Amino acid sequence: MPLTEFRKRIEGQDLMTDLTARPLNLRWERLCLLVCLLMGLVNLIARSFQMNPDGVSYLDMSDAWVRLDWQHGFSLYWSSLLPMLLGLARVLAPVSPSREYLLFHLLDYAIYAFALLLFRLFLRQLVAMRAERAEDDEFPAWLLQLSGYLIFLWTSLSFTPVVNASPDLLVNCAVYAAAWLTLRLSRDPVRWGDAVALGLTLGLGYWAKGAMFFIGLVWLAVVTWWPGGRRMRVGSIQAAWLAFACLCLPLIAIQSRMAHHPTMGETGKLNYS
Repeated sequence: MPLTEFRKRIEGQDLMTDLTARPLNLRWERLCLLVCLLMGLVNLIARSFQMNPDGVSYLDMSDAWVRLDWQHGFSLYWSSLLPMLLGLARVLAPVSPSREYLLFHLLDYAIYAFALLLFRLFLRQLVAMRAERAEDDEFPAWLLQLSGYLIFLWTSLSFTPVVNASPDLLVNCAVYAAAWLTLRLSRDPVRWGDAVALGLTLGLGYWAKGAMFFIGLVWLAVVTWWPGGRRMRVGSIQAAWLAFACLCLPLIAIQSRMAHHPTMGETGKLNYS
């Protein structure tokens, strides 16, 4: 680097821009990931033989999927995706009934680790966007990443513990993936693949928990009408909505047949009755 350019970077604002835009060192990022994984493992070990009543119901529903009895594998109240995954885990790793609780918690830990991976993708995308915009921000990029991992750890272990035996961890995965894909679309609005993946992700979120159907509708509406979304091709927007509908409509049809009336699930009605 020429001496004049070096002096300019030292005396001007280029140095401050480099300091604030510099991402977390890869070694430190790996350390953050390792700490998150170890804390989740500690949470698992400390309560590995505990199970809440919801978890027992999901184990009962997974019996139907082990038998490939799809008629009894769905429920108007419980998550549809979690017992599917639990049934698959029981087929791939058959265990005695006394070990089913532990297998359930190991599945929860795998979902937790996957949520961490998706959160890392989202956080990296966010840092890259800030660096591209070269905003005059006094909040350093490395501090943003470090704060992000601390917030992930706090929210995951406090509100959605690894041994919670609920679909909340799957919802975390859907939200982190949707946020990552939304940021990618904001950088390149003509990505067909990302638009389809966004619709599928929100649709899977509905299979994980009924409330995600309405969140998915609002999410796609915002993506469609926000300033960045208006630059998306009409085909990309339609592809996102179509992918969302393709995953949601079969579950709506199944639950409507079970309830004998159109419904997206009876969770809210049963909780507030």
